[in-house]
Amino acid sequence: MSQTYRIAFVGFGNVGHALARLLQQKSQTLSERHSITWRLTGVASRSLGWLADPVGLDVPHLLAGMPHSPEPRRLA
Repeated sequence: MSQTYRIAFVGFGNVGHALARLLQQKSQTLSERHSITWRLTGVASRSLGWLADPVGLDVPHLLAGMPHSPEPRRLA
């Protein structure tokens, strides 16, 4: 049985970027070995503001510094 975790980051600087990259790199291992999948559903940072999407944000776009597409919900 697979477990999906919805993750939100408070802060998306060096540590947030590194964690997002690590999760992307280890997604297949997490799924195969531990039946874990994940979605980044929220990010709060000084530069991005608050972004939230229950379906999941576009992690590669966020890591590249581009806004999420389609337009995320801005909560603040």
